[in-house]
Amino acid sequence: MLTKLAQGFLLLQGIAFFGLGVWFLIEPTTMASAIGLVPESPAGLAELRAVYGGLEIALGIFLVVTGFRANWSGIGLWLLLSCYGGITAGRIAGILLDHPDDTFTLQLLGFEAGSLLITILLVFGLKRRS
Repeated sequence: MLTKLAQGFLLLQGIAFFGLGVWFLIEPTTMASAIGLVPESPAGLAELRAVYGGLEIALGIFLVVTGFRANWSGIGLWLLLSCYGGITAGRIAGILLDHPDDTFTLQLLGFEAGSLLITILLVFGLKRRS
């Protein structure tokens, strides 16, 4: 049961990363403005397409693959743990250092920290079972 839950979580996360990546690849300025980024040059647009587009697409594909293969679920979860751990730590540092005054930043933190918590529970739940 826990393995199926982990696989479903990986599939959902993979689809989300893939979808956001495609959207950033196709419409980088629209997506960037939604999160407060303003690319100031063609190089900035290329950076958005590469990191928020290409990297997220690749991450999404990998997570979907690990979601379909039960014996790879642990690998996908550890990748998510690393990603959400870093993103959550970076977001908290940004909030403490930069004091953003928008609610969207806090909403993103809630989603990322929540995803991190779920991932931790799945990683260690699967580890205890084996």
